[in-house]
Amino acid sequence: MLHPLRRFLSLFIGVLPFLSPISQATTFRTSHDVIFCVTQRNGIYADPSECAAFYSCFNGKTYHFTCPPGLRFDHDLQVCTWKAKCLTTVPGGVVNGTLTPSQRALDGVGSVQQQDALPQQPSAPKDFAQCTSIEDVRCADGSTCIARSKVCDTIRDCPEGGTDEYGCDLRADPLISQSCKKENCVLPGCFCSLDGLQIPNGLATNTVPQMILLAFPGALNAQNYDLTRSLFLPTRLNPNQCQVRATFFASHEYSDYSQIEKLHKNGHEIALSTLSRDRESQYWWTTVSSYHDWGTELQSQREILHHFAHVPLADVRGAQAPNLHLGGNTQFAAMQDFGYEWDGSITVPSTGRPVWPYKLAYSVPHTCHQAACPTRPYNVWEVPINQLIDSQGFGCSSLGSCHNDDLKTSDEVLQWLLKKFNRHYQDNRAPLVLIIDPNWLQDNHDALSRFIETLITKPEQDTYFVTYHQLIQWIQAPTTVDLLADFAPWACEEEATPSTCEPQNCDLPFVHGGTRRFRACIPSCPASFPWKDNVKGEKTVDVNGKRYVDATSPAPKTANLPA
Repeated sequence: MLHPLRRFLSLFIGVLPFLSPISQATTFRTSHDVIFCVTQRNGIYADPSECAAFYSCFNGKTYHFTCPPGLRFDHDLQVCTWKAKCLTTVPGGVVNGTLTPSQRALDGVGSVQQQDALPQQPSAPKDFAQCTSIEDVRCADGSTCIARSKVCDTIRDCPEGGTDEYGCDLRADPLISQSCKKENCVLPGCFCSLDGLQIPNGLATNTVPQMILLAFPGALNAQNYDLTRSLFLPTRLNPNQCQVRATFFASHEYSDYSQIEKLHKNGHEIALSTLSRDRESQYWWTTVSSYHDWGTELQSQREILHHFAHVPLADVRGAQAPNLHLGGNTQFAAMQDFGYEWDGSITVPSTGRPVWPYKLAYSVPHTCHQAACPTRPYNVWEVPINQLIDSQGFGCSSLGSCHNDDLKTSDEVLQWLLKKFNRHYQDNRAPLVLIIDPNWLQDNHDALSRFIETLITKPEQDTYFVTYHQLIQWIQAPTTVDLLADFAPWACEEEATPSTCEPQNCDLPFVHGGTRRFRACIPSCPASFPWKDNVKGEKTVDVNGKRYVDATSPAPKTANLPA
């Protein structure tokens, strides 16, 4: 079980849109000044003596954090941000440069202490740039100073990926999304509501199908394919007598493309989770990655799925940010420009009511606690993940991240899942998204299988297991439960012809070093492991040099993406 302190901090780390994760670019130490949090409630407070620092109080214990280089902590906004002045709320003020315990009891009410000069910085490593002017700020990589006027001007100037455009004051963005305007956002092309709670077309709750989305992220191979397939027995039918369906966010490395092909032929949706996925850090995805990076990641994987799993390009309609690490406006601009229908990456806090999907043409209608949430309008549907509440009372976005150590039996897990179902079913029937991690499935397969069986045999016949695309089709044409038997977009597909191919088992050199096992229904093995600059695996790899030998071979389609 996660340590209570780390569990507590994980919630607040989600609230604070840091430039980079705590583990990488901020300091974390137990403070010797234990007095600060003795009288404080659990929460986050500015450090009155240091503009770039703040305290986290938990059960009377004091923990100290420092913002990434160049940032200041803003107590009122609860963020590390680019500010020329120190923004520290101190109710009692500073007396002779010191604080009494009562004056350290920060509660968010009081005057703002402002310093026109940059605060004294600790001695920096030799490779850190020394910004000597109040008009300069240091980029997060520490090696570059830029003029403050270049911060938040919509142009990325910092070399590590443009962190000068991260954490900006949204009120200063001339392209910021506007709140929902229902008169301009009409179906089938658009749907929004100010609070995200409204049902499309204003249907009565008891006439709305409760849709459940089973989402499987990660690699698909011999370790989990049979376990996954067994959930979708031919006898398991939705109330319209069509097969129960799911969506698979296929990752590239370690996946068996012959099995991805089988799932697609059986009517399941294949979506993207980017090509690199776990090869890059959260910091890279949320802060450094560019429009070109996201376009290349998504399009390369789309083409690899098409070439090796024979999934039509047009059938790959959506994506989920790797490990839910959003890429901000750059991610959604790339998804829009390359024709993706939907995204499934934004989480809704568990403290509120379930939220319906919405078009990102208008602002996100709920609190977005993730770093790098989209702030501009995009022609992309968002299917939000309404956080679950685990048995400890905390919110969790995927089944594997829920801490249910006290659930010892399959029956107990089943009852917990049904409780999550009822939270939606007995409210506004917003779709229930279940992100099913491979390890969680290994441990809880029986409970999930019984969960599916229990709901498709409900006497009310109003619960459907659908794909993300099927959900969007329903939102575009809201249809009551009594008419779903004739709802054309959900009509049963013809039974797929069983695959007769003999998959090729290939051990391929990888440009990042070593070899990768690759399996697909193809006539012969490619020359190398397919990757974003080698989507068909045609290039020869120098394993020792970790580079392609044939630099003159034709570039993949994604190589001409805008910079």
